[in-house]
Amino acid sequence: MVLYEDSQRKMPVVLIETKRKYDGSALALQQIKNYAKNAGVSTMKYLFVSDGLLYWLLERDFIYELF
Repeated sequence: MVLYEDSQRKMPVVLIETKRKYDGSALALQQIKNYAKNAGVSTMKYLFVSDGLLYWLLERDFIYELF
């Protein structure tokens, strides 16, 4: 789901949400890495939401836990 696009840099932000109960970051982060690789991470930013509690931002090869 594309939330918005930065018109100056043309970098859409994509929301990825999982319904699974959070029980560790390994599987969740692997899922977003796979999605980003397939979609073209060099031109997109990704916001990852795990069960509505934990949020990550993936930008290129860097993953940031937001809160």
